[in-house]
Amino acid sequence: MKRSCSIVTVFGVAALLTIIAGPAIAAGPQAPGQAQVPAKVPPAVAKAVEMNCPGAVIDKMDVEREGGIALYDFEFKAGRGEIEVAEDGTVMDIAVIVALKDIPKPAADAILKAAAGAKIGQLERSEIRAEIKSENGKGTIVRLPAPKYVYEAELVQGEKRGEVQVAPEGKIVEGPKWGADEDEKEEAEEKEEAEEAGETKAAAGVDLKVLPTTVLAAFQKAYPRAVIRAASKEVEKGVTYYEVESVDGKMNRDLLYAADGKVVEVEEALARGSLPAAVLKALDKAYPGSKIVKAEELTKDGQKLYELQVRLKDKTAEVTIEPGGKIVDKGAAAAAQAAGPAGYHLLKKHVLGGEGGWDYMALDGRTRLLYVTHGNAVEVLNVDTGVKGEPITGLKGVHGVAFAPERNRGYISNGRGNSVSVFDLATHKLIDEIPSSGQNPDSIMYDAFSGRVFTFNGRTANATAIDAATDKAVGTVDVGGKPEFAVTDGKGTIFVNNEDKSEIVAFDAKSLQVTKRWSIAPGEGPSGLAIDLKNKRLFSVCDGVMVVSDFVNGKVAATVPIGDGPDAVRFDAATGLIFASNGGGTLTVVRQLSPDKYEVAETVPTARGARTMEFDPKTHRVFVVTAEYGPTPAPTAEQPRPRPPVVPGSFMVLEYGK
Repeated sequence: MKRSCSIVTVFGVAALLTIIAGPAIAAGPQAPGQAQVPAKVPPAVAKAVEMNCPGAVIDKMDVEREGGIALYDFEFKAGRGEIEVAEDGTVMDIAVIVALKDIPKPAADAILKAAAGAKIGQLERSEIRAEIKSENGKGTIVRLPAPKYVYEAELVQGEKRGEVQVAPEGKIVEGPKWGADEDEKEEAEEKEEAEEAGETKAAAGVDLKVLPTTVLAAFQKAYPRAVIRAASKEVEKGVTYYEVESVDGKMNRDLLYAADGKVVEVEEALARGSLPAAVLKALDKAYPGSKIVKAEELTKDGQKLYELQVRLKDKTAEVTIEPGGKIVDKGAAAAAQAAGPAGYHLLKKHVLGGEGGWDYMALDGRTRLLYVTHGNAVEVLNVDTGVKGEPITGLKGVHGVAFAPERNRGYISNGRGNSVSVFDLATHKLIDEIPSSGQNPDSIMYDAFSGRVFTFNGRTANATAIDAATDKAVGTVDVGGKPEFAVTDGKGTIFVNNEDKSEIVAFDAKSLQVTKRWSIAPGEGPSGLAIDLKNKRLFSVCDGVMVVSDFVNGKVAATVPIGDGPDAVRFDAATGLIFASNGGGTLTVVRQLSPDKYEVAETVPTARGARTMEFDPKTHRVFVVTAEYGPTPAPTAEQPRPRPPVVPGSFMVLEYGK
């Protein structure tokens, strides 16, 4: 959300160059999925940006002050939105670019109505996490118990520009407002005054004294309406050059001058439509299906080149092409893209924030929404766009989520409420709450064969059957020990891990009678469970070992070493890979060589606490969930084995793939 405070500080020349120039920010080693922040930014602010906007490239930064509190506003390149962070590291709000189809229908309808036929341009979703309350000129940061969301749409009607802000329920928060805003008017007036005075206009904080008069005169003559946003002096092989970064209307232009004012190099940002046909043809041939993120025309020593940054799926490459279509250089990024990590590795970090513990995740493959249980809420993440939706709240110690797609219903197990919440898969509105026949419902699943939802109740060692047609509990299964994860064979049999007795229990989904049980020794205390329907195999994960069972004859067929503290396992039927997420901070990838023969393909480092997991069969990607931890407190008589605290706001989903 935009604030109306005046800008009182903008970083000087060196820092501004670091902020604006892409190569300067991208330079140096960088951890996967980690954003780089200028060194002059307070460490708490830098950490908040890196944690909430991993991999984003900073395009611009402003510093505002409200109630005596410094607020750092970062804008990112490539349509990654922006973030505002207070000086102590508190995230005030995060804005991301979204599509109209991805926002709540009431909000979309309100925007369309406010537009009144105008074209809808860029649409942003602001997630407001904290606000500043001022009293007698002194501000206090107030963290909101739950984020507030506002959707801001740009409206375009001919030459007119406007904007409107709406709440998720469709209420107009502000606008619609038409015409140039005050900042644009002020900038236009200052530019006009500078032109009349024959002066060179510069952004706040830029010291033009670094440039000799020959360079200033040459720039002013060639680009009288441009504004210098950064200027610097550099020495290369004993020769002094002067770099000028400018904006001319909507054109970004970078120039390199010699001391005598002669232009050595010019880079101008271009739209795709401005590129020569031969360049586009060469690009489409080299990178079919790619999207141009950034395009620049480079003129050096009289030779013209086109430098392009392109994105293909989730990877970025840089390529330089001559006007005739000859590719001069695919760059280091393209080489990295071609080679790439050999196996699974971290692709994205999705910071969800909020408070509370977590448990299972569930992916609805039809809508591409990942549901993540978190304290008393379920977070929602679009795995294709990376956009976080509004959480489902009003719950009681949630553990798992299941889907009955033919009824457009979702089911959430409330461990502390001893109940199951029913919600609409389209609107995410809660519809009903069903009492469980057992206590502490944990794992939950839907069996399409029987049309029933099953919860597995840890405290009472049983399972509750719920008829999805009536949303009523219809029976109970005595598991004979604490049940963990469960799967179905799709033909009427449910299999569940019995943690207390280290066994698998099979029961009939309709009669609710136990039909078989067998030991999975040497495995102990099984948690996660997955199924290979084709080869009739079950995969149970225990500390340090995955046990493979033949579910037809009820016997152990193989064992495979994995990491410690697993809580989930998934089977990829298309590739024959099995994934075990281990709380110790690893992901074990197991390859199936035959129904009874397996090998560890790789062990992928993840993060401490990343014990639960979900798998996407469409993209073959793996999602684990965790948070950052603070230092472990000293032992006390009441807490002889204390756990490290979770860093507030650090709850995240980590996405892995090839």
